[in-house]
Amino acid sequence: LFRLASDPSKEIRKRVCSAFVVLIDVRYDYLQMHMPNVVKFMMEATKDEDEDVALEACEFWTAYCESQQVGPELLRAHLPDLVPILLKGMIYSDLDRYMLGGDDIDDN
Repeated sequence: LFRLASDPSKEIRKRVCSAFVVLIDVRYDYLQMHMPNVVKFMMEATKDEDEDVALEACEFWTAYCESQQVGPELLRAHLPDLVPILLKGMIYSDLDRYMLGGDDIDDN
């Protein structure tokens, strides 16, 4: 998977992200010794210019947090870099922005 992670094809990168999501959920033991590299790759994939790759990478963070096998220790060291990446990728609807006290909803 790591060889494919730098593939120029966005579809391949998206599938690598999908594979890591599945592995962290069902076979964490395969990933455990590679987790520092997986986390670094997934942070980069979360910033991918292709929206589909970035969205699939975001699924990894959900799977990570929901996994019963993974503790927070590994991720804690990456939070100063990860949180801004995740916040930058957030997309809000007009209603969300309005509810958060941002822009008014356009009537158009």
